Amino acid sequence: MIFDFQNIDLEVHLHYLEGNGFRIDANYWKNLDCKVEAHVEFVESNKMVATGRYRYLDGSAYSGHFGTYTVYRFQEDDNKLLVLYQHVFPRRTDNNPDANRGWEIWERRPR
Repeated sequence: MIFDFQNIDLEVHLHYLEGNGFRIDANYWKNLDCKVEAHVEFVESNKMVATGRYRYLDGSAYSGHFGTYTVYRFQEDDNKLLVLYQHVFPRRTDNNPDANRGWEIWERRPR
């Protein structure tokens, strides 16, 4: 089994906007120094699930690519978020949306 450690221990910043909205600034792919910006909004009725879109910013190898996030709060731990991602564009074999989806856990570090 081969593991790719390019997305381990990278910073993710959540910025409260207003209402149920957040902006996310995230780093991806250490070797490519990629940056992602996203906007997600939590569902008003339960505030446990958020959905939104992410996009890779200029200057990265994936500049212009984008996809969707679905973010779930852990009821038992407010310091963790389960994040499902789905690549949407561009639709090429190497970025096939059916192959480029998965999940991550974002965890708040103690200060």
